[in-house]
Amino acid sequence: MISFEGFVLEDSGPVYLQIMRYIRQGIAAGAIGDREEVPSRRALSALLGVNPNIRTGIQGVIILVSVILTVARGAKVISK
Repeated sequence: MISFEGFVLEDSGPVYLQIMRYIRQGIAAGAIGDREEVPSRRALSALLGVNPNIRTGIQGVIILVSVILTVARGAKVISK
């Protein structure tokens, strides 16, 4: 599971962009490995102390991170 222990929520900017930046930096630094899983929307909301009902932002992040991790592993992403 991706750890958000070092994540600091800033007052400025949308939450989903801050999450994406954190994850992108973690991948680049090698802190997020091949087999890391993305927390569910509810788990991520609880970890970060944000409203879980901002579904579109957090749900979008979870989907996008799954795709990024798949591509980072060298797998092909096939869209329907």
